[in-house]
Amino acid sequence: MRRLTISLGLLALLAGLGLWNCARLEQVSEGIAETLTQAQALAEEGRWEEAEQCTLQARQDWENAGAYLYIVLCHNYTDEVSAGFQEVLALLRWREAPEYTAASQSLLAQVTHFSEAEQLNWKNLL
Repeated sequence: MRRLTISLGLLALLAGLGLWNCARLEQVSEGIAETLTQAQALAEEGRWEEAEQCTLQARQDWENAGAYLYIVLCHNYTDEVSAGFQEVLALLRWREAPEYTAASQSLLAQVTHFSEAEQLNWKNLL
């Protein structure tokens, strides 16, 4: 009986940590995505400096969560997102509107995908 209790306790702990991880990833993803969306809107209005500041803030948020993200996500994926931030910032500085929009949309999709890929749902289980 003791082994069963310990096993069930460990199972509950792992399930709880998994759910916490999903919630934390979603929180990080939503914050960064919101800031990137705001940067896109500013760039569309021609407010390039403000768009750059928003993007820098999003990158800072990404870097602040970096140690955690490198633990729970694939390193290749986190490296791609970091490179995406570099590309978007370079295009903002060059004021390349069409290229910036495409790169920013791609980065936004990557950021939102990492939390969706870790969610506990039937799609990800199957």
